[in-house]
Amino acid sequence: MAVPFAVALAMCMKSLSSHDRRAVGMRRKKICSIDDMTQELVESGEVSRSAEDAFMAAETFREHALAVNKERAAMRDDPIAKMVFNGIIDGSSAPEMRLRHKLSHAEFKAARQRAMRRIERVFGPAPGSRPEPARSRPHPDPRSDVRSNQDYGHDDCDFHA
Repeated sequence: MAVPFAVALAMCMKSLSSHDRRAVGMRRKKICSIDDMTQELVESGEVSRSAEDAFMAAETFREHALAVNKERAAMRDDPIAKMVFNGIIDGSSAPEMRLRHKLSHAEFKAARQRAMRRIERVFGPAPGSRPEPARSRPHPDPRSDVRSNQDYGHDDCDFHA
């Protein structure tokens, strides 16, 4: 029985992707405790850390995981930003997220901005990122050349021509 090459290739790719999806799903379901993280660090042998360093790394990982879950819960009223947030955390590219969730460029850009604010709240600003512009009007500098009514000898009026 002969199977066309394109069909065989498509079936292989489908099998590989479903296996990969299952593996990612299993990793997501596994809840990492501090003991699991410490054990994994010891078994890997790649990192020669002290037990205290391993504990601190595991604790930081746990705190970040809890903060990410808290931000996900806070976005229950904004499903588009939540989908983009999850995509960024999972390492998906922008075109993948736009295609998967059928978002326009403007929708994706706005949702990505909202998601990035949440991510920066958890992990801090990305290295080299520019600070977000202020949302409120800046207050005038008290040392500027703007003079008050008192400087002109008019204490009782608010406006003069």
